Amino acid sequence: GKLIWDKKRGDEERFRPVKWSDFALLVPKRTFYEAIEDAFESEGIPYVLCTRRDYFTRGEIADLVNLISLLAEPDDPSYLAGWMASPLSGMPPGLAEEFLARSKAGRESGDLLLLSDIIRKEHPELISYLEEMKKRAELRGVSAIIRELLCSPEFLTSYEPEQRRRVRANISYMAEIAAEYEVSQGRSLAGCAEYMRFSVKESKQQEEPEITDEDNDAVNVLTIHSAKGLEYPVVALGGAEDRPKGPPSV
Repeated sequence: GKLIWDKKRGDEERFRPVKWSDFALLVPKRTFYEAIEDAFESEGIPYVLCTRRDYFTRGEIADLVNLISLLAEPDDPSYLAGWMASPLSGMPPGLAEEFLARSKAGRESGDLLLLSDIIRKEHPELISYLEEMKKRAELRGVSAIIRELLCSPEFLTSYEPEQRRRVRANISYMAEIAAEYEVSQGRSLAGCAEYMRFSVKESKQQEEPEITDEDNDAVNVLTIHSAKGLEYPVVALGGAEDRPKGPPSV
């Protein structure tokens, strides 16, 4: 394949094969993102939207934050229900819906049988799976658990083929976020879950990113404003053709 010069390498062998993450597509504003997503997904090009507002509201990220929250608080029925209904559980959609409906019907009739009790009785292997994952998260850290999911990506079959590269890149980025937390705060499962939930809440008020996904093999899509101070081997400018004509402002 094509080679590029990498200044981060030592004096020798600075040329290396080009990767998707070497590319950055800069646009004037986030309103261009939807068209870019459609184009990249139709061509099977992996990409990451480097804007935290869009990133943290993605379905796969919401599901992942819910799973980490469940491991930290296994008795919370809302986290358990969210996990069951997500691709991360591996449960057939019909089975998850059946359990949720039974639990809801029980509450309405005054039956105090919990959703976790139903699963523990009829599918104890699922509870054992969560308990083992919780132990590994407490021992090795949340970032290691997320990387384990990427090594066993059966859940990706729940997504359309053209979306799978993007989903993998987004989840991989979440492992980096968890690792950053662990470096500064330690391997606290409860603390990392709270940090992730706070990031989701904060992202609703934050328009531009503070960090971009430089370590994952996907094209970085970001606004011109948020690219200040960042460097990429290959940079493309999109959306400039729609700017009004006139004398340059700079």
